[in-house]
Amino acid sequence: MMVRKFGVVAATAALLLTSACGGGDRPSVDEVSKSLTDGKAGGLMSLPSSVMTDELADCMAKAIVDSKVSDDAVRALVDGDKDYKGDKDDTEALSGLGTKIAECAKDAVPTQ
Repeated sequence: MMVRKFGVVAATAALLLTSACGGGDRPSVDEVSKSLTDGKAGGLMSLPSSVMTDELADCMAKAIVDSKVSDDAVRALVDGDKDYKGDKDDTEALSGLGTKIAECAKDAVPTQ
């Protein structure tokens, strides 16, 4: 189970660093959550749909939107654009985000 949780964290961090930007305002928690569960962001992750529950997506979305990750990087996640290259500030913001996303996974992913 710990492997799945780590996979969620790693997939999210990699996705945010390598996704494309769309510009504009910061997406809402609802937009990020929806994109994680059934939108473009979810399609970029190599996670089984059974792992990305609504509860996990909501928790991850809140952590992402509340983070210091740039608006462009959050928009890139929602848009599912694979070409975005995050800058140094996004990389630093992601380092703090990993712990929050791991907590989401711990609380939301059922143990077997």
